[in-house]
Amino acid sequence: ISMTRLAWLPFIGLVAAVLAAIIALVVFEASYVGKIFPGVQMWGLDLGGMRPDEAALALEARFPYANQPMITLRDGDRTWSVRPVELGLQLDSAGIAQTAYRLGRSGGTLENLETQARLVWSGTQLGPVVRMDPNAARSFLESLATSTNVTLRDATLRLEGLNVVATPSVTGRTLNVEAVVARLAEASRTLAPATVPLVFQTQTPAVTDVSKAKARLEAIVGSPMTIVPDASTPQVGPWQISREELASMTLIRRPDANHVEVALDEARLRSFLAPIAPKIERPAIDAHFVFDDELRELRVISPSQPGLALNVPATAARIVQQATTDQRQVTLVVNATPATYHDKLTAKELGITELVSEGVTYFKGSAASRVKNIATSAARFHGIIIAPGETFSFAKFLGDVSLDQGYTEALIIFAGRTIQGVGGGVCQVSTTAFRGAYLAGFPIVERWPHAYRVGWYERGFGPGLDATVFAPEVDFKFTNDTPYHL
Repeated sequence: ISMTRLAWLPFIGLVAAVLAAIIALVVFEASYVGKIFPGVQMWGLDLGGMRPDEAALALEARFPYANQPMITLRDGDRTWSVRPVELGLQLDSAGIAQTAYRLGRSGGTLENLETQARLVWSGTQLGPVVRMDPNAARSFLESLATSTNVTLRDATLRLEGLNVVATPSVTGRTLNVEAVVARLAEASRTLAPATVPLVFQTQTPAVTDVSKAKARLEAIVGSPMTIVPDASTPQVGPWQISREELASMTLIRRPDANHVEVALDEARLRSFLAPIAPKIERPAIDAHFVFDDELRELRVISPSQPGLALNVPATAARIVQQATTDQRQVTLVVNATPATYHDKLTAKELGITELVSEGVTYFKGSAASRVKNIATSAARFHGIIIAPGETFSFAKFLGDVSLDQGYTEALIIFAGRTIQGVGGGVCQVSTTAFRGAYLAGFPIVERWPHAYRVGWYERGFGPGLDATVFAPEVDFKFTNDTPYHL
């Protein structure tokens, strides 16, 4: 062998090695046409040499994730075992197979060869890919929410007849579907059984406690209330507000969003008290006086009495105040009104200093019944006070002329005739009063003469100075136009 041939041997060997490598590469590439290169695995499953569709089937057989009860939804002690497919979760076997197939094929030539060599030499592991349909997950969770959601409810209070019923509050909660969907997506990445706690949004009730209002309501309707007069009122009553009436008067209301309160309706209480008021009311009675000419001072002949009136609003408020306590007896609130002319008045205070005028009539020879009526009528006017500017009304002080008031039958003028009637002789008093006012010069506001001349009223005066009364249609009135009391 010549030296020249020996010089060519390394070159020929190199060419032969290159050709062998090319042939091996071509054979390698040809043998994996349409197939996943060797060394590609997913969690121990070798996908090398499989076509993508074969790899997808192998993955589904090895990891039957979607149709196994792999997901446990938990709400406290309650659990639901669910197949991932029901939640829209699927192992993306086709996607994983395509990812495996693209390894060593997705770059340039040199990059692909380098990747293929690395796969053959050291291999690679693919992670699972789970495909999720959020709408399917939402649909499942919204259906589940019908059994997990809790409707918000405020505490309430009501009356059923005389029974007080309190309903406790309930904290509301609503399944947070989107938060649970996010947790499902996270849990599905391991292809392993997973427990996913449900997430809720809570709503706090505005009224959480009605225990105080309940206690007040029970106190109100627990027993009847008795209404009694105070010491100043006549012996009337007592009156009772029954439990049923108290229940009908009760108001259960919310003064604001967070509270329930109980009270009695004062308007209804005032209606209950309205019929009682007339039984309590008493007008003030003025004192009657005579003028002592020697002392030039007033002397009381009939004491004054204060007027009484039921204070309905104050009594209603007192009932409301005591209705929630064990004090079931309520005393009426009665206001006393002092008399205009009380016992302590002096002549100087009233400007009474002397006799202003005197009216005189004569009735000697009258029948006993007529004399009795004159005395009964005159007593009505003995010692009354007439204020400055006041118009005196005879009928006002005379009152009812009847047998019940002490009058008797005597001769009267009626319809132009003299007949027997109750109160005959009263006009003797009205005529006397008229003459006193007339002679003093007081303005006469109303005065009616008799239908014809009556002898009783002409003795010592002659005709025309009489005044008849027939209350309330026919009256005698005059005005005190002085600055002093009469």
